[in-house]
Amino acid sequence: MSNKKKTDLVSATATASAAIAEAEIPAPVRQEMIEATPGPTAAAPGAAAGCDDMMRVGRESAAAAAKAGVGLANGWQDFNRAMLNLTQGHFEDMLLAAKALTGARSFHEIIEIQMTLVKSSLEKLNAESSRLAEAAMRVAEDTAGPMGAGLVRFSQGATGGKS
Repeated sequence: MSNKKKTDLVSATATASAAIAEAEIPAPVRQEMIEATPGPTAAAPGAAAGCDDMMRVGRESAAAAAKAGVGLANGWQDFNRAMLNLTQGHFEDMLLAAKALTGARSFHEIIEIQMTLVKSSLEKLNAESSRLAEAAMRVAEDTAGPMGAGLVRFSQGATGGKS
């Protein structure tokens, strides 16, 4: 998936999330809540700016969560594809070994075929395990990265930029 498509998907997901959040509160109830909520007063002159900051952080958090979700979905798909390829390769090796076993003429030949299969399977598993670990790390980075950046922005906003 291209970066533009991913960006469009993240944007669409964030927009849909915001629409769902607004849709959950019926309009008459929302209006009643707005009327019952006092506006900024002389006692709290920065309240409006604080509310705007909280809303901005909420939007950024929703966008970061959507981006993390896209990273998780893409990574999970890549990881599953690698597992499927590993399983398919092992299945093909098993079929070849089964064919070879049907043609074996001695017990010694059966043992050799089985040992060759085990050795081949372990070598492939060893090679693939590092690829699977790398894929899992990419999933973790793609998922945690956007959320971590959001937490840094949030903590900077909460401390006035002094972290």
